[in-house]
Amino acid sequence: MRLSHSVVTAAILSTSPLLQATCEAQAATDVTLLCAARVWTMAGDPISNGCVQIADGRVARVGQRSDFDTSLPGVVDRPNGEIIPGIIDVHSHFTLRGDPRGAGEANERSRSFAPDLDILDAFDPYDPSVAHARSGGVTTALVTPGSIGVVSGRSALVKTTAPPLSQMVMRTPAGVKGTSWRPETYDVFDHWLGEARAAQARPSSDTAIAIKVGEQLLRREIPLVIHGGYPGGEIEPVLAIADKYALRLIIYHCESCDENYEELVARKIPIVVGPRIMYWNRGRETNLASFLMSKGLLVALASDASSGESRYLMDDAGLALHYGLTEKQALEAITINAARIFHADDRIGSLTPGKDADVVVLSGPVFRARTHVDLVMIGGRVWYER
Repeated sequence: MRLSHSVVTAAILSTSPLLQATCEAQAATDVTLLCAARVWTMAGDPISNGCVQIADGRVARVGQRSDFDTSLPGVVDRPNGEIIPGIIDVHSHFTLRGDPRGAGEANERSRSFAPDLDILDAFDPYDPSVAHARSGGVTTALVTPGSIGVVSGRSALVKTTAPPLSQMVMRTPAGVKGTSWRPETYDVFDHWLGEARAAQARPSSDTAIAIKVGEQLLRREIPLVIHGGYPGGEIEPVLAIADKYALRLIIYHCESCDENYEELVARKIPIVVGPRIMYWNRGRETNLASFLMSKGLLVALASDASSGESRYLMDDAGLALHYGLTEKQALEAITINAARIFHADDRIGSLTPGKDADVVVLSGPVFRARTHVDLVMIGGRVWYER
């Protein structure tokens, strides 16, 4: 039996998220206006019966529905839905083969000091987990090495579109990944950054990559992102290094940070919580994100995904909402806070004129159990539609 062209095409698309996403993007480039019952701009209070106008891949205008002509072509209207900025997952290992705490492309197991390694060398833009993340509203992800080494390598901020990789990358490097739980952490960082500081006084075109990366840290061009903050005081050496070299420091997980939050507040250190949200420490239940936000810290939620778990980041934010965050705080933790932590809020994280048109349209109220992601736009193009 000979299959028709349409049947063959449908079969190919059903097994290829990349081809499906590409065809969706090509077929829906004419969307210029998105409207819904509520628009969360993350730059103020949500707008009831609002619309977001798109032009040249950016947000052109946001306002009340009555301010726009919704009868024109290119309008997506969800009268019972809501619109939010594209979700940002700032701790992800997706597309990297293997376990982020063990063997695989996320880690260099032959040496524990590897600031010269670039995570993009292991990133697979064809991996289905990119499309899976996108279907959950994730439009940007910080892809980072694992945590087995004292210094594991350089991270990259990528859009969840499709190859070529050069068109997905938003910023590289976006940070350097390290750990705080190794006993040699302080000595390794101190030696490395001391050499980088000395190299600044004698510039050379032959400087090793590791030293150049250290110089970027010293100039605060990129942050030191530390996997740590567990019980036992092991975060103290990292705080001492950050103080000594005036580094931009970001802490992942930070599970015991409710114990020494005063030190973090004094230094205004951003915290990325997740995938675990709730902690039962010292006989009491703690929503760490809510606790740290209440102390004035900048907090984001992240998936720590090794495959497609980024898709469920909005559900994690909903759990944090259930245990103490407001709706706005929960959304901030996966949008504008995440963008601010990595100094990317000039382009992403909110729906304001001039920013990238990374937009998620929901079928109903945000964080409701039966609400679905209906449509995802990245850079003004539709990349997913349910």
